[in-house]
Amino acid sequence: MKIRIALLLLVATSLVGAEVVTALPSSGVIDVLVKEWKLDMTSTTHTAGKITFNLDSRGTILHEVVIIKTDKLARDLVAEINPTTLRLDEESFDSPGEYGDLPAGNTGVFTIDLSPGHYVVMCNIEAHYGAGMYSDLTIVRP
Repeated sequence: MKIRIALLLLVATSLVGAEVVTALPSSGVIDVLVKEWKLDMTSTTHTAGKITFNLDSRGTILHEVVIIKTDKLARDLVAEINPTTLRLDEESFDSPGEYGDLPAGNTGVFTIDLSPGHYVVMCNIEAHYGAGMYSDLTIVRP
C-alpha cells in the first residue's frame, strides 16, 4: 500500500511539474501566415542563428512584420500601446529586423540573426497590435 501511494505521488508530482516540450525545427525557417488579426507561425521556439521568415499575407489589408526583443509576453505589451497612435513605440525596444508594407495577397521573405531570448513578432500598423496581431517567439541556444 505504501509503495502504491508513493508511486501515485511520484506520478502526480511529475505531471504537475511537467512541461510540454516541442521539437525544435532543424532548419532556419519560420513560415508566418499574416491575416486580420493574427500572426500564425510554424514555430514559436527556435534555435539561435540566422532565421528566415517566409511571410504569406492572406489578409485583405496592408500589414507589416516587426520583431522586437523583450522580456515581456506579447499580450502584456498591449497595455503599452500609445492611445494616440494606437501603436507600440518601436524606438523603445530592441528590434533586430522587420518587413514593412506587406500588401494583401502578397508574400515576402527576410532573414535575421537572432540570439537567445524572448521576442515578439507583430504587426505594428495603427490598431493592428491591439487587435491581436502578435506572437511570442523564444530563441534558445543550439
